Amino acid sequence: MNLNGEESNFFKQGKGSRQEDPISSLLLNLAGDVLTKMLMKGAGKGLIKGVAKKIREGGIISLPYADDAILFSGLEDEYTRNLKGILMWLKSCLG
Repeated sequence: MNLNGEESNFFKQGKGSRQEDPISSLLLNLAGDVLTKMLMKGAGKGLIKGVAKKIREGGIISLPYADDAILFSGLEDEYTRNLKGILMWLKSCLG
């Protein structure tokens, strides 16, 4: 994870299913859908805040592409803590 130009070792990398595995794309889509729904729910409850609210109602929270995602948050500590909490909860659910 890269935060403000500094590398973090908060999330440890590990091995999962191989990319050739037919189920890997399905698992990736499921995890991405869960993350998107969690972020939307958090934004709806005011726990996190997106950026560029003039471009999209509610702002932009994430930009997923293939197996990567860029996450955006308001600068206030409360929003970044809540975003981190959502990611930690997702990690515990997905293993």
